[in-house]
Amino acid sequence: MADIRQGEENIGGHIRWGVRSPGTSRLFVLTGLFLSVRERLKDVLRQYELRERHFECLIRSKELEVLLSRARAAESKELLEVERNRAEKLEEEVGISTLP
Repeated sequence: MADIRQGEENIGGHIRWGVRSPGTSRLFVLTGLFLSVRERLKDVLRQYELRERHFECLIRSKELEVLLSRARAAESKELLEVERNRAEKLEEEVGISTLP
């Protein structure tokens, strides 16, 4: 039976290195292909995770923009009320009424 250790051939009790059978060569090609595909899949997974994190950051950014807009609107509404009350007090002091 032939010795199937990688890269060796047993001839008359002596081992000759660097000789591969066609089956061994095919195994090396498939192993290389597997490793190549494995690395590519790892790269795709890393890219997917980065895109997912980027998307989550964009969503969070938009949520913060909405919160900021709501806070500004609430602040503007409060300032409007303060100015309206101030205008009403001034109208009472002067005796002018703009409301019917």
